Amino acid sequence: MQNSRQAPLAPAVRAAPATPVAPAAHGPPPPATPNSITITGADGTVRTIVLNDGAPVLAGESAPAVASQPPSTDDAEGQGVAIGISCTLLFFGIIAAYRRFKRWKKPAETPRLASDAAERLERVERGMEAIAIEIERISEGQRFVTKVLTDSRAPAIPAKP
Repeated sequence: MQNSRQAPLAPAVRAAPATPVAPAAHGPPPPATPNSITITGADGTVRTIVLNDGAPVLAGESAPAVASQPPSTDDAEGQGVAIGISCTLLFFGIIAAYRRFKRWKKPAETPRLASDAAERLERVERGMEAIAIEIERISEGQRFVTKVLTDSRAPAIPAKP
């Protein structure tokens, strides 16, 4: 908010004249000082704006009084951030511990098979049993053939008189 004593900070925007206007007969503009802005208006008026700690002040006017306060030794903002982060981490830690406890207490679930998988396993089992029976029959036939061949080659023992 500006005081009624202060002039506006920037001149009103006007269309530039077609030909450059020579500076007024007031003489050359004052030399620029650090932290200042010199503006020459279209009508030849010169304004200098001095920047003082971020607050613009027109030349010839006093700078607004800034109450200087000694730097604060307590860091309330930093403490608030630290407390907020600590509370957030504590909250998420409690949630993680609760979930782990809940998971630890549950018995392990046995995996459930889909209904078509159970039927397929039953058919495979029946097939395996059928194959086992056929292999047993083949082995019985092999033993029988081996016995017959062994008996037919055996020399006949003559009977003793």
